[in-house]
Amino acid sequence: MRRRAGIGGGSGASRERVASLSVRVRTVAAVAMLVCLVATTAAAQEASWWGRADRLQIEAFQAPGGQFGFEMPRRDWELGPGGGSVVAVLAQRRLEAIIFIEHARLNQPLAPEDITDLFAELEADRLRQQQPGLAEVETRILDVESRRIVALQYRRVGPKGAEIVRQYSMAEGDDLYRVVCSSLTARFSQHEPVCKHVAATFQPRGGR
Repeated sequence: MRRRAGIGGGSGASRERVASLSVRVRTVAAVAMLVCLVATTAAAQEASWWGRADRLQIEAFQAPGGQFGFEMPRRDWELGPGGGSVVAVLAQRRLEAIIFIEHARLNQPLAPEDITDLFAELEADRLRQQQPGLAEVETRILDVESRRIVALQYRRVGPKGAEIVRQYSMAEGDDLYRVVCSSLTARFSQHEPVCKHVAATFQPRGGR
């Protein structure tokens, strides 16, 4: 009389194949979970440093000649003239925060794939050379709205005390714009939504 093999029966080779398959399944599941976690973390990082402030009462600003434009708050912020490489200045009325926009001409056009960790580190090195004594310099590459943007954040001591500064570096062809937001450390979380909104709505010539 032939015995039927149950789950625990069968040859040793059969059991090894089942065990091997089980390991592969668990490995694939773990990799899938890791990929999902990485994607979720990246999205959370972008959301924490980027985004429009839906409750903000805004008005549109367009630079003369249409070189760039952005949205700014209707109240509590004032637009001032720039000078040199600074093409626009936006100041909070109590001077708790300021946003300025820099423009630089690149030697050659940059495509989104050129915005890499190396480019981010070059931007960070530039800041360290210009402003010795910076602390807690952090860089991120944000893939947002069909664009790739380098974001940097650091701490420094400003004229009125400790500050947090965030910079968004945006390349459009051979034009490089930097949206730079600085605020007193104690007030940064209050003014951060304006900073993020100005950066998220910034449109260089020939951009979105």
